[in-house]
Amino acid sequence: MADRKGARAPIIAVYALAKTGKTFDAGRFCAAGVAFTPASDNLAPVLDATGVMPDVVEVSSVSALSKRLEKLLESGAKPPVILIDDFDVMADFEAEVLNPDNSRGKRGHLLLHYKIKRMRNLLIQLNVPTVVTTGLVEPGRRDDGSEWLGGPAMPTKPMAQYMVRLASLLVRGEREGMVDPPEWPGRYVCSPGDSDWMMGDRWGVLPWGEPVPMSLRQIVAYAVEKGHNLLLPPRPSGTEWVGELARAVEEIRQKKPNAPMKALGRWAAKKSKWAGKDPRLLRWGVQDGWARYELRRAPNALDDFR
Repeated sequence: MADRKGARAPIIAVYALAKTGKTFDAGRFCAAGVAFTPASDNLAPVLDATGVMPDVVEVSSVSALSKRLEKLLESGAKPPVILIDDFDVMADFEAEVLNPDNSRGKRGHLLLHYKIKRMRNLLIQLNVPTVVTTGLVEPGRRDDGSEWLGGPAMPTKPMAQYMVRLASLLVRGEREGMVDPPEWPGRYVCSPGDSDWMMGDRWGVLPWGEPVPMSLRQIVAYAVEKGHNLLLPPRPSGTEWVGELARAVEEIRQKKPNAPMKALGRWAAKKSKWAGKDPRLLRWGVQDGWARYELRRAPNALDDFR
């Protein structure tokens, strides 16, 4: 999608348990850009399932990530979208380097917190759509006796809380699918007023506390439709037609809300304009169309004022 005048790049943070689908969905959203990750194998399922994936750069720490972001900023060769995968792993590694034997106490963690803030400033200067993924920590009491809200699995409580400020959208991923697996990998929940979990929706577009399909692309597209001047990253070259298929599937579901996803997939494969297309991309388009419909039929905060 071409840049609109004054458009802002969304920064989205997703936290979830392992094997929930967060990296898979983030990888699809960022497939036309670059992914920074401690383990390149994390992105392999994206390639297996869609035939496309971001350029992958392995980084082990927050400092190494910031250096990469600085180079992008200095070169002016910005990617269309950025994925920062397993950010908590990078932060944990850096915490060990800064304070290997706990001799520095809080000073090491304060320095790491400063580095994370600096990374956020670099992302704002780049103005590139960005997704940050982390693991999940359940709500409850920690070993030191402190009470934590459930949220991103960061080294300290202030760092976890800072993720709310870092991102325009902070959502929790869940294993349960919107429809029977493997048709849909999982779902997101966002309820900023929740007393147990850290979440945030600066755009006010998601139904609070209600699950939505695991599709960051369609969430950002929906926010744009609701009037937010946001940058939506392009799809990888040669897959632009997947968006057209998604809109066609949404139109079918408007007429037939209970149409099974498998039936929609068979319809797409037989349609002349998409006949012979990679079945992995056909499935992606059908899933995006399913997500488009589900998002637009759910109430959201902005509907109360429009």
